[in-house]
Amino acid sequence: SSPSDERSLIHALNESVTVNGKIERLVQEMRANPLFWQEQLIQTFLIKDPTTGELIFREDLVAVAMDADVHFVANQEAAEKENLAGLAAQLGDGDMLEIDRLSRELAEAQAQEQDPSCLPTLSVREDVPRIPEEMITYDDVHGDHGLLWINDQKTNGVVYFRALFDTSEVPVELLPLLSLFTSLLGNVDAGDMSYQDLSVESDLVCDGMSYAPTILPWYGEHGADSPQFPRAHQLAQYNRPNAGNTAAMYRQGVIVSSFCLARNLDKTVDLLGRVLGDSRFGSSMHHLESLLSTSVNSASSNITNGALGYARKWALASLGGEHARREALTGLSQIELLFECSQRLGDLVPAFEFLLDKVFRPEKMSMSVVAGGADIDRAKVLASLARLRSTLGEARSRTAPLVAPSGLPGQGLVRSLEARDAGVATYIPLPISVHNAAVSLSTEAAFGHQDDAAMMVAAQLMSSNFLHRHIREQGGAYGGGGSHDMGGQFSMYSYYDPRSDETLRVFARAAQWVCDGSFAERDVEEALLSVFGSIDSPQEVRTKGSGPFLYGVTQEQRQGLRDRFFAVNRDSVVEAARRHLGHIQSTDAFLAQPLQGVVAIAGNSETKFVDRAVAKSWELKDLQGKV
Repeated sequence: SSPSDERSLIHALNESVTVNGKIERLVQEMRANPLFWQEQLIQTFLIKDPTTGELIFREDLVAVAMDADVHFVANQEAAEKENLAGLAAQLGDGDMLEIDRLSRELAEAQAQEQDPSCLPTLSVREDVPRIPEEMITYDDVHGDHGLLWINDQKTNGVVYFRALFDTSEVPVELLPLLSLFTSLLGNVDAGDMSYQDLSVESDLVCDGMSYAPTILPWYGEHGADSPQFPRAHQLAQYNRPNAGNTAAMYRQGVIVSSFCLARNLDKTVDLLGRVLGDSRFGSSMHHLESLLSTSVNSASSNITNGALGYARKWALASLGGEHARREALTGLSQIELLFECSQRLGDLVPAFEFLLDKVFRPEKMSMSVVAGGADIDRAKVLASLARLRSTLGEARSRTAPLVAPSGLPGQGLVRSLEARDAGVATYIPLPISVHNAAVSLSTEAAFGHQDDAAMMVAAQLMSSNFLHRHIREQGGAYGGGGSHDMGGQFSMYSYYDPRSDETLRVFARAAQWVCDGSFAERDVEEALLSVFGSIDSPQEVRTKGSGPFLYGVTQEQRQGLRDRFFAVNRDSVVEAARRHLGHIQSTDAFLAQPLQGVVAIAGNSETKFVDRAVAKSWELKDLQGKV
C-alpha cells in the first residue's frame, strides 16, 4: 500500500477512538435538535413495514430478548413483609387485639353454610302457580307518611335499603338541576369528612351509595286514608293526549340506595347522614369544576351510543306530564343544560344548598328495606334506620329555611317541554352514518285495562314476526322491535338503521299487519312464552317489594295482569289491536301531517332526510356542537 493510504488508515483509526470529539459533536447536535438522539436511533435501527407503514426493528441489527427475573417473587415477598412490619410498628396492643377479633369473626362467617334459598331460581311446575306473596310489613310509628316498608326475605346477613325523598314541592324552575345535584352527592366534602375520606369509608362499610332523581308512574291508591301510599299533594295528574284524554298519575323524587352487612349498617347510616345532611358544595370550586367537566364530557360522548333512547325520550316529552319531566332530567335537554351549567358553576352553589335543605327532610322520606333470616336482628335494623330520620331532622333544624335562588340555568325548561305540540315529529342530526327511529302511540290500554295483556302480546308478535324481518333482515338495521308499557304507550323502534322514512312506513305496515290478524294461534303462544319469560324471570332479592313501594302495584293487581295473560288468544289480540291501532290506515301515517302518535329520528346529519324533514314541517333538534 502507498504511504498516503497508510496515513488515511491511521487518521481513521484515530477518529474512531477519539471519544471527546464524538461527545462534543453529540452535545452540539442535541442543542440544535433536542430530538437528534431519537431520530438517529430510528434511522439506524428501525425501518418502516412495507404493508402497514409501522416502524419495526431491523432484524439484522437488533435482537430483543426478555428474561424473567428469577428473584421477582422473593423480592416482592420481602417488600410486602417490610411494608407490613412498618404498619405493625404503628399499631398498639388494642389495635392488634381488634384486628385479631375481626379476623376470627371473618373466619367464622366464611365457615358458615350459606342459605341459597334467597337466590333467584327457576323451577318447572305443571300447575299454574300464583305470584308468590311478598312478606311486607309497615312501621308507621312516625305517623307522617314517612313509612318504613319492611320486606322480610332471607338475605344471608345483608341489608338492602332504598329511601325515596318526595320532590313535589321543589320549584319547577329548579327541577332540571336535580340530576347534576345528585351526581355531586358523595363526591364533595360532607361534614368533617373530605370527599376522599368519604369514598374510602364508603368502600369499607358498604357497596357504595347511589343518588338519582326519578319520575315514577303511579298505579295504586293515595290519600290520607291509606298511610302506606303517597298523599294526594305528592301525586301529579295529567291527561294523556291521543288516548281519550284518560288521566294518568305520577310522582317525582330522589332515590338513595345501598346495601351492606347488618353489622355495618350503623356506619353506613352515619355516612349517609353526613352526605344528605351536610354536603359542602362550595368547599372546593376547583374540584367541583372537575366533576362538572367530567359529566359534560361523558354526556356528550354518550349521545351517539344512546341515540335511540334520547330520541324516544324527546318524542314522548311532547305528551307532557311525566314524560316532559323525565326528558328534562335525563334526556337531550339535560345534556344541553350541563353545557350551560359549566359556564356558570359559581351561580349554582346556592341552588345546590337550597336543594339539599329542601329535599332531604325526614318528613319527605319513605324507606323500603329488604332483610330477614335468623342472622338479622330486626330491632337493630329498624333502630339504625330510624337514626337516619333523626339525623336529617337535626341537620335541617340547625339552619334557617333557604330561599330558592332565581335566574339559574334550566329555568323555564320544564314548562317549555310541556308546551310542545304532540303532533310534531322531530329529526335530531348527529355525526353518525345511520339512523335511530322511534314511534310511540298513546292508547287507553294502560295497566289495569282489560286490553293491557293483549297489547303487550301484540307488541311481542310484531317484534318477532314482522319488525325483525323487515327492519333487520331486509332493511339492514342492527335491530328493531315493539313494546307496550304499563302506561299504555305502544312503541316501535329501530337502531343503527341505514334507512329513515322507509322504516317509518314499516312501522305503519306492522300496525296494519297485527290488526289484520296475519298470524296463527301458534305465533300467539310463542309470544306469550316470551312475555312470561320476562314477567316470571327470577327476581333479585334487592328488588323485591319495589312494585308496591315505587309504583303502588299491589299483589292483587299483579295477579290480575297474570290472569289476563292466560286469557289471551289470537282473537283477543286482533280485537285489542283494532281498538287501539286501527286508526293507522296509511303507510305514511308517521310521515305526513297530521301525524299519528309521536315520532323522532336521531341520525346522519349529512343525509337528505334532514332537508325532507324540514320540508315536511318536522322539528329539527340541533344540538349545536354538543356532540
